[in-house]
Amino acid sequence: MQHAGEVSFIEGAGADGVLHLDTRPACPTFCRPFFCGRDFAALAEVTAMAAIRFARNWMTVLALTVAGCVAVAPMAASAFAEVKIGIVDLQKVLKTTVAGKAAQKKFDDLRKAKQGQLEAREKDLGKREKELVNARQEIENALQANGGKPTEELKAKVIALQDKGRKFEGEVLEHEKKKREIVDELAKKEGELLKPIEDTIKAKVDAIAKERGLGVVLNRQVAIYVAEALDITGEVIKRCDGQ
Repeated sequence: MQHAGEVSFIEGAGADGVLHLDTRPACPTFCRPFFCGRDFAALAEVTAMAAIRFARNWMTVLALTVAGCVAVAPMAASAFAEVKIGIVDLQKVLKTTVAGKAAQKKFDDLRKAKQGQLEAREKDLGKREKELVNARQEIENALQANGGKPTEELKAKVIALQDKGRKFEGEVLEHEKKKREIVDELAKKEGELLKPIEDTIKAKVDAIAKERGLGVVLNRQVAIYVAEALDITGEVIKRCDGQ
């Protein structure tokens, strides 16, 4: 769920529209047991979690106080009424600016590459899991056909299958570790991509606020209604793009 004041590559978190990136729901976890009851949803959760973190690591403040850093709380009601307010849609700025689109593409390219690696490994592990299940069933059928008495051959097959099963479980754990590493890698990348955009937007908002005598600039997401005259989003986008 996207919180007020957050800027992200997710448009309406929990609904359609990962501005990264593609449309996918926000998921709360990214690791699931592989060996039993697996539905391969963990892969989507990995990239969704990365997208959510891409959203929440930047611009979580509800307001940017500029033009002398107005302290609203101690002000009298009459003084507060004189404070000029501006509104900026930070989500729109990120989606629309050249720098925002470029960051989106870079993040999307990395996510897709990591997703491809995970999918290939998931496919291989899924195939091997099926082979283990079939081998166990064959041993059980042979044992039943022999009246429940294990032959030396069956004993050897059981030992070999147990060895394969232990090896498989170790590889599954390694795969889950790899998923977590990918989430961390994407989180690191998000900071690298968003930091320069954040700095640029803050500088442009600060400049516009001082020019217009604005005491407070709020994120559009915290407001239920915004008069068009208060919205400085378009001007922020133009200046971020050097227009």
